[in-house]
Amino acid sequence: SNAGADTITISDSFNFGTISTTSGTAAAIAVNNPANYASADNQLTINRCYDVSENANFSLSTDTMSLTNCYYLSDAIGTETNGLTPLSDTDMKDYNKFEGFDFTTVWYEPDVSETYKYPTLRPYNK
Repeated sequence: SNAGADTITISDSFNFGTISTTSGTAAAIAVNNPANYASADNQLTINRCYDVSENANFSLSTDTMSLTNCYYLSDAIGTETNGLTPLSDTDMKDYNKFEGFDFTTVWYEPDVSETYKYPTLRPYNK
């Protein structure tokens, strides 16, 4: 670990929209190109996340980034790696497929009768 290095942690996040960078490439969950944040001096950690956008693209540097319990639509463009798992659209609507997600206090289970059929975050209450 480098002195002065930053650790950036993103937990419990999701994306369903199209995210693009100025270079025209897709970006990862809740961060516009996380590879820009991870460097020799910084560590980026993303926990419990999913992406149901059509252009999921995870540019990971395994030395400076880590993913835990993250998912993306299997028919999207993406790379399977440690901590990142492809799921079908049907599986994305099944809360049992989301390992490590807290569906008691953090996430709502998907409700297929609703317009948005994937897990959503509960409101934050202090």
